[in-house]
Amino acid sequence: MRVVVTGATGNVGSSVVAALSKDALVESVVGVARRVPEVLVPKVEWRAADIRRDQLDVMFAGADAVIHLAWLIQPSKKPEVLASVNVAGSRRVFEAAAAAGVGTLVHASSVGVYSAATGPEPVDESWPNRGISSCSYSRDKASAEQILDEVASRHPNLRVVRLRPGLVLKRSAGAEVTRYFLGDWIPRWLVPSRLPVLPLPRGLVLQACTPTTLPLRTWPRSRTASPTVHTTWRRNRRSPPTSSASVSARASFRRRPP
Repeated sequence: MRVVVTGATGNVGSSVVAALSKDALVESVVGVARRVPEVLVPKVEWRAADIRRDQLDVMFAGADAVIHLAWLIQPSKKPEVLASVNVAGSRRVFEAAAAAGVGTLVHASSVGVYSAATGPEPVDESWPNRGISSCSYSRDKASAEQILDEVASRHPNLRVVRLRPGLVLKRSAGAEVTRYFLGDWIPRWLVPSRLPVLPLPRGLVLQACTPTTLPLRTWPRSRTASPTVHTTWRRNRRSPPTSSASVSARASFRRRPP
């Protein structure tokens, strides 16, 4: 089995590449990133590419699966730059995967695709996935899924897997995640390596996971099986700050009827 991973050097991508290199079912891995690392990983071939402009279908040729993890979160003050990768770049990945005849396309979406809830009750995957208009991250995630729907409808033989996790954490990405939330507002030297006190507002429910808990093991299964991520979460009527967002998610595997 040959697998291509975009965003292969990122927070999630680096863990996925490492896991695939140890998987007996996987014969070769193509790690795609704008800057190719010098590290050598068994069975992994690194390719330098920018999903906004480089030819992707040739890179995807012969792959059994493409796992799309490339995503920009910064610079948050330049939403047009983010959208050039997150929306336009994702479209190029989806269309190139279909053109190359890839069997399975895995897209890392987010709970951020969901529209605002109308109350405190949990909702599931049937909830509208049009995002929160005031949040560029949410807008881009929702736009990418809409494009994925379009591509999937035009290519029924392409098996599509979409993940909608919350924040993905691991120790080596701690500094990077801190920058996401603090940005330029707080000088780095004011931030302790460990928080002496963790404020927990009343009613806070926060979902987070690690790369090893994402349900990526569903993608190699037979084409008669369809993975689904069941999500329950809550949001205020207005877009909440990150510290008050409430999400919880669990992944399961559901078989299609024969």
